[in-house]
Amino acid sequence: STQMRQKEARDLAKISDLVVVVGSKKSANTTHLAEILREITKTIHIETDDELSDYDEIIKNSESITITAGASTPEEIIQKVYEKLSVY
Repeated sequence: STQMRQKEARDLAKISDLVVVVGSKKSANTTHLAEILREITKTIHIETDDELSDYDEIIKNSESITITAGASTPEEIIQKVYEKLSVY
């Protein structure tokens, strides 16, 4: 599951201006995923949608944004990030 998630995220990162990784910063798998994606494109790692405001400029200057998340990230948190990004 983790390897499949990483492969899919890498493929999407190649065609994205920005990847938003959602999940705990204490999660080794989620942190590693963000590190891998940073080698491909701009990547931010957040735990909640509230943190998006810290990256306003990067988000506003990105046309193609991918959202990915750690395996244990609750769906409602991912949905809040998606909703907030959709109004940028």
